[in-house]
Amino acid sequence: MLKFGDKGQGQQQLGSLLRLAVNSSNQIIVSDYHNNNLKIFDPAGRHLFTCGSRGSGPGQLTHPYCVITDSEDNIIVADFYNHRVSLFSPDGKFIRHVVEEDITFSDFNPTALALTPDGHLVVSEFLCMISFFKLEG
Repeated sequence: MLKFGDKGQGQQQLGSLLRLAVNSSNQIIVSDYHNNNLKIFDPAGRHLFTCGSRGSGPGQLTHPYCVITDSEDNIIVADFYNHRVSLFSPDGKFIRHVVEEDITFSDFNPTALALTPDGHLVVSEFLCMISFFKLEG
């Protein structure tokens, strides 16, 4: 059995309320709620890189709640307190926000994500709502 991680705020340390995804290269993507970032580890548990930092700008996160990957290993993250869902490349570079709070989704706090086989992003929201979005390039 493999175990890795150490509690803390350093680049290779983990906070609490972790969510996980695994990409096609078996890299482990960790959504670190309290450290406000994503950490990527190789299959042996070695830290590869961290993306995101606390804030509300492009590529920044405030309490990432859920993480998944798409068929191209892009990273999709539910950014709870920024009220949006963001897309990062497989190497952690910010691409764009795929869903943001607007008048239609006031108080939008995404909590879980899934992808359908036909390319829709399914998002559950803290206030008891599930929405479908078409991911476009």
